[in-house]
Amino acid sequence: MEKQPAVKEESITDWLLFEVSNNIPRFYYKSFSRNEEAKETGADWEWWIVFDDSTFRLRIQAKKLKIDNDNYHLLAYANRYGLQIEKLIENSKKDNFIPFYSFYTSKADQVRCGENRNNEGVYLDGAKDIYNRFILPGKKTLKFDDILKYTTPLSCILCCPITRHKDGGKGFKEFLISYYPEETILDDHNKNQILGEYKEMPKHIHIFLESVKEGLPDWWEKEFSSQIKEVNSLAVYDARKQFDNTDG
Repeated sequence: MEKQPAVKEESITDWLLFEVSNNIPRFYYKSFSRNEEAKETGADWEWWIVFDDSTFRLRIQAKKLKIDNDNYHLLAYANRYGLQIEKLIENSKKDNFIPFYSFYTSKADQVRCGENRNNEGVYLDGAKDIYNRFILPGKKTLKFDDILKYTTPLSCILCCPITRHKDGGKGFKEFLISYYPEETILDDHNKNQILGEYKEMPKHIHIFLESVKEGLPDWWEKEFSSQIKEVNSLAVYDARKQFDNTDG
């Protein structure tokens, strides 16, 4: 981003997912060609995290923060369907996914992480948290650090001690509830089921994992077009224990 200041979010996302998939053996991704105007939310990528006991679905809208300018318009972006962030939140309940924003930046002073990992370049926050904190109160100037201090680094998703201290999806669920309660908790009296959680892996993700190493079959994208139509890229991290722990 420092060497190519005009680089677009889509290019950063493609580079990010390629680099991660190239360096982490159990992380896979597939990009699609999309007509942006045909999509309601314009979400950039969808991330499925698969454990033995549960699977989690995150849908992520990417935004490149401006260091020296106001960033409010990035969060309040609208298309012919209305406010992008409102559609992302609305569709999350209907389609059962956790709505996130990923912020790309070459600078971060403070983030919401116990280790303050502020040199990664990619930081996450929940769409509901962003909406309630920055959109509902009305327009105001937002500097990059106004936004980033409420975010967690991308690596926290799977490397946070909260995630790692329990087996399977239990630790990951605890992390989500701890850091993103507004995004995940459906009922304060029942936290056994959260938004974006699937007890059984959906068929299109199961086939994806079975086939992706050798190459997805030609019919896969057409067969499951309704499940992937709102995203530009699909990423899947396979965290099941049946895999040897030495492979990443």
